[in-house]
Amino acid sequence: MLQLRLLMRHERLSDLSLGYVVVTFVYHLALVQQSRNDQQHR
Repeated sequence: MLQLRLLMRHERLSDLSLGYVVVTFVYHLALVQQSRNDQQHR
């Protein structure tokens, strides 16, 4: 995760693109976590 942050800083990506990547990553994690929870409940 630290390498990704350093890479982002090196590439000087705009805040918008960085925010988009973070939101997409977190949203994907949330979906995976929710699907795992659904499987455990059944």
